[in-house]
Amino acid sequence: MDRKQVEDKIQATLKERRGKVVARHTISALFGALADPVGTIGKLFFGAKDAIDQQKHQIEQEIILDLLCKMDDDLAEAAQKAKSELPKDKIVVLGEIVASGKDVDEVTGVSISEEAGPVEFKPGTKITASGEKAKKVTGLKVGGKDKEDPK
Repeated sequence: MDRKQVEDKIQATLKERRGKVVARHTISALFGALADPVGTIGKLFFGAKDAIDQQKHQIEQEIILDLLCKMDDDLAEAAQKAKSELPKDKIVVLGEIVASGKDVDEVTGVSISEEAGPVEFKPGTKITASGEKAKKVTGLKVGGKDKEDPK
């Protein structure tokens, strides 16, 4: 919904409610006439615009809330759709992976075995591996066998 459509919707809803707002305001003012007749006359002439402005503000808030709810529903639906479209046998890597070590033999950020199947690295994935006094530092290891692996 673009800005013009939102403004048109606000005006249409306000036009639709205007008579009720003015009538409610007038009835409220007339009930106050017994206690303060002079104040009631001022309220009748000058308070109607305030009541209409207040109603317009309420309509704007309702439309904003409706738009936010629709955006939330659309985002949830898109996330669910993206999740359901991922192949079940594929590993997807996305985000930042940080591995660090101190006084160790080896530091590895990501290790993918030969049996892992398809692996997809999404754009923006970042792997950082660092080691202080480490013998071996590997950011990404794909396949191969470890020294301890008896296979």
